[in-house]
Amino acid sequence: MANVFDYINDFFAGGEEALRNIEKELERSFIKNILAPAKKARISTIEKDTEKYMKISLLSAQESLKEVSKNIDSSMKGEFSRKVVETIETKSKEYPKALNGTK
Repeated sequence: MANVFDYINDFFAGGEEALRNIEKELERSFIKNILAPAKKARISTIEKDTEKYMKISLLSAQESLKEVSKNIDSSMKGEFSRKVVETIETKSKEYPKALNGTK
């Protein structure tokens, strides 16, 4: 015959397990409904900011290359000059494509 102590122990042992399960479910729910959306929003903000600053930098670099191309064209003559300017202009046109590749 089981004594009262065993009944009390069995009652509380089951309660501890149920409490642990409740805590785990609360943690899962907290992560799923609060932490994860906040983290995703932060990541999205970082991506948008990075894209904006990259676009500014790439457009600036593109303008710098165009300016260098103009300066080289006026200071150098001949086939070599044309080829250098052509290459710079070709590479300069690739900068907007680089921005599209970041998405």
